[in-house]
Amino acid sequence: MNSILDQIKSKERSKMKRVSTKVTTHSGKEYVVTRSEDGTETRGQVKNVGNKTLEYLYMTTKPSSNRKISPIVIHEAISWIQDQGINFLAIDFDQTLINEHTFGHWKGTAGELVKKVRPMFAQLIPAVLSTNKIHVAICTFSPQTELIRGVLDKLLDTEDSKRVLVRGEDGSWLSSGDESQDGKQPHIASAIREFKKNGIDNITKRSTLLIDDDERNIQYGLEDGIRTIWLNPNKPDDVLQTMRYAPVKKKLEVKPFEPPRFNIYNPEQRQEALDYLCRILSPE
Repeated sequence: MNSILDQIKSKERSKMKRVSTKVTTHSGKEYVVTRSEDGTETRGQVKNVGNKTLEYLYMTTKPSSNRKISPIVIHEAISWIQDQGINFLAIDFDQTLINEHTFGHWKGTAGELVKKVRPMFAQLIPAVLSTNKIHVAICTFSPQTELIRGVLDKLLDTEDSKRVLVRGEDGSWLSSGDESQDGKQPHIASAIREFKKNGIDNITKRSTLLIDDDERNIQYGLEDGIRTIWLNPNKPDDVLQTMRYAPVKKKLEVKPFEPPRFNIYNPEQRQEALDYLCRILSPE
C-alpha cells in the first residue's frame, strides 16, 4: 500500500499543494483521498492493471460554497416541481445533498458534516416542506443513517427534520420484493410505503423525482418509471436551472442555462425579447 501512495504522491505533487493523502476502502474498493490547502479533495479509485501498472479514476470535489441561492430561484424551482405533478423528492446523500463522498465511513460529527451540505438543498428542502404538498426522503447506500439523521436535525428545524425519511443500508427496512431491486428503487419504494402508512397515499412512481449524482441510479430510475435529475458534482446548481426551465421527459440533461436568442430587428422577436425580460426581471 505504501508503494501505491508513493506513486500517487509523486505523480500528483506538481498539481497542487497537499495537506494529506490517505487510502480508504469502501464496498471492497480502494480509494486514495488527497486534500489540498483550499479544501479541494481528489479521490482516485485504485485499480491494478497487470502487475506493474496502476490506473487512477479521479473525482475532484471543491469545498462547499456559502453562496446563498436567490429566493426567487427557489420559488421558481418549487413551482416547476408542482407543475410537473411531483410530490416526492428522493435525494441522494453522498456527493448530492453534501459536496463530499463519505463512503459510509465518516469519522467526524454531524456538526462537521452539516457544513458540507450544498447551499441549494439547505434552502430548497425547508421551502419544499413548507408547501405541505411535497415530501422528502434521503435515499443512500450509506449505512450511517443515524449520522445522516443528525445532519438533518442540525440543518432543519425539529418538525421539518421529523418529516424527512432516511433510507440507507442500515438493515432497518426490507424490500417488499415486488419492486425493482436496482439502484435506489428499493429505497424509494420503501419510503413511499412509509408515507402511505402515515396517511400520505397520493405518492406514486410517476410523482417521484430522484436527484442523484450516480448516472446508474438515474438510469435505473428511468427504467422503473420515476422522474430523475442527474446532479453534476462539479456544477450542482445547474439542477435548479433545470427545474426552472426544462420540462420533465426522460433523463433531464443538466446543462448550463443558455438564454434564448432574439433578433431585435424583427418586430415580432423584439416584442418576444421584451416579454422575456419582463418575465425574468419580475419579482413575482
